[in-house]
Amino acid sequence: MAEKLYALGIKTPEQMKKANPEKLFERLYTIYPKVDLCELYVFRGAVLDIPWWECKNLGRKYKLKS
Repeated sequence: MAEKLYALGIKTPEQMKKANPEKLFERLYTIYPKVDLCELYVFRGAVLDIPWWECKNLGRKYKLKS
């Protein structure tokens, strides 16, 4: 995961907190041919500071940056 974050330009936790997880996931998909949906959940969990497994069905409960 660290390699993928670096490829996206994310080098610090602070940068991750300011990122949009959906946009990161879309960019990751353009860099790597095979991307697992769980990686989106990990991005969401890092940004929202919640466990990744709670990010699968977020709905409108949490507000994400656009």
